[in-house]
Amino acid sequence: RILHGNGEGLDEKNIEELHFLRDQFNKITHSENDDSEIFLAKIAIAPEPLLKAHRLELQDILVFEDLD
Repeated sequence: RILHGNGEGLDEKNIEELHFLRDQFNKITHSENDDSEIFLAKIAIAPEPLLKAHRLELQDILVFEDLD
């Protein structure tokens, strides 16, 4: 949004912060604003959680409606 959308929908403080963060990102990755984006992720093996989140069944959250 800050590169191609002129910060549309963001206030000036957010735009300044995002430009700062973008500059830091470019320095860390040795990239420029016209380079393709990369995805950084940390993958780790973690122990089983003590409490597991309860998940709803797919049919309980995904609803299909006829638009006819």
